[in-house]
Amino acid sequence: MNQLNFPGVIGAIDGTHVAIMKPLNEHNFINRKGYHSLNVQIICDSTMKVLNINANFGGSTHDSFIWRHSGIQRQMQQLYRNGERCWLIGDSGYPLQPYLLTPVLNAAPGTPEANYNAAHATARNIIERTITCYCT
Repeated sequence: MNQLNFPGVIGAIDGTHVAIMKPLNEHNFINRKGYHSLNVQIICDSTMKVLNINANFGGSTHDSFIWRHSGIQRQMQQLYRNGERCWLIGDSGYPLQPYLLTPVLNAAPGTPEANYNAAHATARNIIERTITCYCT
């Protein structure tokens, strides 16, 4: 995602709810907005190319839970342990990890943290556009 002034960032991650018909075990699929869905984790690169999709969890599942239980999280962790320095960027629904960059909460205006957040939001916008393009 060097085009977005975030060297080393290989992709952006987010979850999106895809509506489904009422399943048998519906309590796992009712999302926070009250409808049945899958919470689909998507990772894309800076050109909106989808790199990874995880559609294994119901709408009641939080993005951070899906991340913690995903093969891509384990893969990123292994790359980090092997000395690779590459990152994904995600919103504040994800945990900050050595290979997953998230915004700094409550950054004071005009600080380096606020500047980082602005650059982070600009770079992460690619996943929002990808989800809009492919999921609507």
